[in-house]
Amino acid sequence: EVAISGGNSVTTTSTDSVTLTGGGATSSQIVIGGASTAAPAGDVTVTHTETAVDAGGDTDATGSTITVTGGKTITVTSNLASGASDDAGDTLTTGAIVITGNADTTTVSATQTAAKARAAANVGLVNGAVTINDVNAASTTKAGSITDVTVSSGAAVAVNSSALETLTASGTMTTLNAGTLGALTTAAINDLDLNLSALISTGAVTIDSDVKTLNVKVSKVVNALGVETASNVGDLDVSTSGGKTVNISGDGKLTIGALGNANAAASFISTNTGGVTITPALGTGVVFTGGDGADNIQIGATTKAISTGAGNDVFITPAALGTGGSLDGGD
Repeated sequence: EVAISGGNSVTTTSTDSVTLTGGGATSSQIVIGGASTAAPAGDVTVTHTETAVDAGGDTDATGSTITVTGGKTITVTSNLASGASDDAGDTLTTGAIVITGNADTTTVSATQTAAKARAAANVGLVNGAVTINDVNAASTTKAGSITDVTVSSGAAVAVNSSALETLTASGTMTTLNAGTLGALTTAAINDLDLNLSALISTGAVTIDSDVKTLNVKVSKVVNALGVETASNVGDLDVSTSGGKTVNISGDGKLTIGALGNANAAASFISTNTGGVTITPALGTGVVFTGGDGADNIQIGATTKAISTGAGNDVFITPAALGTGGSLDGGD
């Protein structure tokens, strides 16, 4: 167990091993700052590596939890090392990461080892929860201070700051919840930059309804063989009152599997060159303007002007468009 309170800048590096006991046992905890202790005044960097030790049989365990409160910038890395395994059910889950800023916190980064199935006699790795809260997340009058958040892999990931400007996500995730960005009576946020880099999210990516313009930038990531790992969002929730503009840029491929709480008057505008695939049919009042990438879109009886842009696009259309609807095949 590691516990540090007060101080200026804090850097800690630790390693541990946890035995797969079959009861989901949790190893030691790491706590920096805290409600009853003085928060660090400077930058905080926590790096922890957990190695699985198999005990025989279908067994599992959970790694160290990491809790950080306060610091100008907070960087947490929780690594898992997959030990030898003798049964298909052997798994090690990353301990939960909980980060709470103070009045000085502006930038937060949380990284976990990407999830992977048990294979080749190595323990399977499972992501753990990531929670990032601004100190004023629940205040109706006090503005937040966390403007920049980066998360690489996690199970249920939740980010809450009324000052958030940029959210960067990559790796494997179950959900990414930015659906509540502060509690200010008069919202201070109108637009949000969402940067994706080989993000594989099986569940919803949820955006606060106060965000009227969502700027999604997708970066291309290739492996050693030159094969691209596309970003895949299981469900993009862009609900809001009134119209919402979703700008999609970058050179990476993006697939959106569902549009939960779809905004009936949303506009999707793409300058992306990698190609955008939106699996569900767009609502009849939704606009799509394509870019140079090879887009794959399905539309309903739209009443809006749809443009495919350049690229070798695929557009699935109904037998007839709605009143006022049109489709421009582009270049």
